[in-house]
Amino acid sequence: MKYDYTRIDITAVEEILHQWNAALASFEGNELKLKNTSLFSAIVSAGLDNGFVNSYESNNQNLKSALTNSSTAISNSLKNMESLDQDVQNDIEILAQENWRKKGNGTSTTQAENKYLKEAPTMTELINNSKEQLAQYANMSMSDLHHVAEELNNLAEMNNTTLDEILRNESYTEKIHQTLLASPHISDNLKSLIQIGNINISQKLLADIFNGKNPEIIGLNDNIKNTLKTYLNTIANNNNITLNQLLTDVTYDSLLKSSLANFNGLPAYLSSIDDDNVINTLLNIYDGNNIGNMNQEQTTIIRDFLDVSAQSNSSDVESFLLDSTNIKEEMNRLGKSSVFINTLTKFSNETSSSILNAWKLTE
Repeated sequence: MKYDYTRIDITAVEEILHQWNAALASFEGNELKLKNTSLFSAIVSAGLDNGFVNSYESNNQNLKSALTNSSTAISNSLKNMESLDQDVQNDIEILAQENWRKKGNGTSTTQAENKYLKEAPTMTELINNSKEQLAQYANMSMSDLHHVAEELNNLAEMNNTTLDEILRNESYTEKIHQTLLASPHISDNLKSLIQIGNINISQKLLADIFNGKNPEIIGLNDNIKNTLKTYLNTIANNNNITLNQLLTDVTYDSLLKSSLANFNGLPAYLSSIDDDNVINTLLNIYDGNNIGNMNQEQTTIIRDFLDVSAQSNSSDVESFLLDSTNIKEEMNRLGKSSVFINTLTKFSNETSSSILNAWKLTE
């Protein structure tokens, strides 16, 4: 198979980043402060700016943050690439030393080389490490799983296609491989396995994970399914349709996907909850207090999850939370499953509907 490779001039990129950061530094503190100008000060005093001054300064701050984050992300990617290059170089040196030892076994160089090549394991035997890679995904944090899913979604958008197409079409195998190796959210252990693994393994594993075939990795269990069923049933009732119509009628595809997309903000919020304060935080959410920057739909999802979990334990929500010994683990489960549910919005309508219908939510 022929591949097109891109060579990166790391020195040139680092120089551009240096100039970029220097420009940001010179901009910091020197940007125009509208409220300090006599014209806009007068407009604000007269109550005629309609929030424009605050909006202008907020957008300036957001722009600086976005540019700084972009610079950091590019810098991290370069560091990852350099690290991977060094790992590959180390592997080459080890293989070279091993080959040298084989040549020194008393036979001719040609005979030794032929014997080494003949007895070397096949490519499949050498790098069949699917189980090892899968174990790494099982240990991946909620936050990292969320970011990996976002990187795959971005890859799909860059190629103007759906996520399920990215995960099943072999023409994207190499791109997925490179995306994972460059990701700052993939552990060094997993990257090492990906490096020496068959290039098809990553795509196949991720396809299985985000199609729900490895429920333990995405936290999928009956409580999660019942939470989704409860939430979608509420959406259906609010739109004067049945749950079955929402799940199967193409007329409501957009409504279904926009409803599923509300799960997207949960991983970041749940991972931010302090371990020592998780019970009080969840009780406040359930009571409608201190819900932070979550929208109403996300608050409803957490409430539904708490109701379902308590009911499965023959308890009420407060007793369930106070008696639970692993509530943080339960929240982690909800977060991981939310990552999975949100990825369904990036699939084709046919694929996402097929996955949901397999759960028999309408029964």
